[in-house]
Amino acid sequence: DFQMLIGALNAVLAYHVARRHLGLVAGVVAGLFYALWGPSVYAERTTLLEPLVNLGVLTSLVLLDDMRHVSRRRLLLAGVALGLATAVKLWAVVPLLVLAMWVLARGGSRRAAEYVAGAVGGATVICTPFFLLAPGRMFDQVVRDQLGRTNNGVTFMQRLISVTDVQTRIFSVSDSATASVVAALVIVACLT
Repeated sequence: DFQMLIGALNAVLAYHVARRHLGLVAGVVAGLFYALWGPSVYAERTTLLEPLVNLGVLTSLVLLDDMRHVSRRRLLLAGVALGLATAVKLWAVVPLLVLAMWVLARGGSRRAAEYVAGAVGGATVICTPFFLLAPGRMFDQVVRDQLGRTNNGVTFMQRLISVTDVQTRIFSVSDSATASVVAALVIVACLT
């Protein structure tokens, strides 16, 4: 199945990103964690867009490697990878912007502009034909529908728990307590 192949590739890419920056053990843990984590297993055994977005993010990270030594070609391709991911799912613009700021901080404005140009090019190649054929429908389905999903009755806490795969079957813990612990762990991980 195509989605499962993407999942396997994503696990390998997660391994490479972590190994390159944190060492072999971290790489093995990252690859195995990605391969066995509930949300990724679920998403990559059915037809969802998230595995394609993950592929774009991980590919971009692998291509960016060390900003001091990244060639212009790799920088453009890294942008294209996340531009394609953004064409698949609009919310990929968030990691695109985060990585663009990282490229700006590490490589300067010229390199950041090259990265963003690659992203715009990747998204444009996919989106332009659809926009030319049906601009109104494309805008509705790509922008409005994705931004309008916030009104689907799912609370922030429910979404956080489903995305993190935290289960509360063993102990009777409220959703908000579980989500608070997950949020605290994420903040600690980001600060260390």
